Amino acid sequence: MTQGRLRVHSLSLARRKRRLIILQIIGFFLLPFIIAGLIIFLFHIERFRIENVYVEGDAALSPNEISAKVKELISGDYLHLFPKDNVLLYPRSQLVSTLSSDFKGLASVAISLKDLQTLAIIITERIPHALWCGEKAAESAPTSCYFLDEDGYIFSKAPHFSGNVFFRYYGALASPEPIGTQFIDPSRFKTLEFLMSSLSRERFTAVAVALKPLGIYEAYLEEVGRLIFNDKQNFADVVPNLKTLTESDAFKAKLSESSSNIDYIDLEYGNKIFYKFK
Repeated sequence: MTQGRLRVHSLSLARRKRRLIILQIIGFFLLPFIIAGLIIFLFHIERFRIENVYVEGDAALSPNEISAKVKELISGDYLHLFPKDNVLLYPRSQLVSTLSSDFKGLASVAISLKDLQTLAIIITERIPHALWCGEKAAESAPTSCYFLDEDGYIFSKAPHFSGNVFFRYYGALASPEPIGTQFIDPSRFKTLEFLMSSLSRERFTAVAVALKPLGIYEAYLEEVGRLIFNDKQNFADVVPNLKTLTESDAFKAKLSESSSNIDYIDLEYGNKIFYKFK
């Protein structure tokens, strides 16, 4: 009898051990799913999801359009599991790049959380600095121009202006669509701007510049005439060479003898300056 009882007890203990091992194996495989489910549940808690989007900054662009675009980008889920509008998961980099791409008039975009349910979009608008009015300069007033910022970036259509409210640039673009295109390299643009300012300080005020093929520039003066130079020469020499010519007795004599205005002054060849009257 004792041996029979020991055998039954041993079999019962073995069964319990097998059940325990099976339960441990099942638990081992189920635990990751339980943890994942708990994490997904926590990410879906409403108090940690963005409900409000505020646009901050002085801009002519519609805050409602920007807010609507942000809400569109944070809608839906990652892998159909994790909500994009969770404060820890919202696509910050995508928001910045998409807003900058879709709204060309924005100079900068910054994003921050005001609280656990509110996203703040801080924007800075590009400031109109000059106009790009087409590939070729026309004798009549341009009818279709676009705003350039201080770096030469074209960002929006401009209304019609009478007179010389903004400085005008002409020249071919790398893209058929002007908005969102860089007119010329920013550093090159700033150098050209500096030259125009230097000319203005010496009373050679230009109102427009046309970029021609082979890097040739034509600056149209406020009074009359054109100045011709190119991007291979040192811009710092343009103004001194021009002053040397216009202050010379020979030029003054020809100017007083001529019954017409100056057509152009060609400054491309250093000290060898060519000019022509109309």
